Amino acid sequence: FNFRKKNGMKKLTIILEHGKNKDIWGLVRSENAFTIVEVQKNNEALTASLRDQIQDYIDHEGQANEEWRELIASEIEFDYAYTVIGLFKAFDFLNITAVAKASGINTSLLRQYASGLKHPSLPTAQRIERGIHSLAQSMLKTQISHYRVTA
Repeated sequence: FNFRKKNGMKKLTIILEHGKNKDIWGLVRSENAFTIVEVQKNNEALTASLRDQIQDYIDHEGQANEEWRELIASEIEFDYAYTVIGLFKAFDFLNITAVAKASGINTSLLRQYASGLKHPSLPTAQRIERGIHSLAQSMLKTQISHYRVTA
């Protein structure tokens, strides 16, 4: 979760997880700088609050850090990464069985990840991500017809 530049833009990743009472937890970590955890009601409020806290870091502790000294928080872009728990709460239309099949993971194990009983290793999380991307690519190729096939 290092600070990085992409196309000249400064980027950080917010890791999202949805709490039991529908709050959204977000974590931003910058190696050798800070870790910020915040809870809000929606992604927009969470992102704004994290951005404010990052600006506070830049204005104070960040002045001693060459990488951060000249940054402006409003110019930082964010990527969003979900924990498995957060993924299935944020996208509750996802079918765990279909995601497990597309990922090559046992369905009951994915249910345990989705409920928080177990936590996937990095390679397993990457398999789940590839499975979801595969399902999304299939959906992007889908066309809907207005014709009826049966009489």
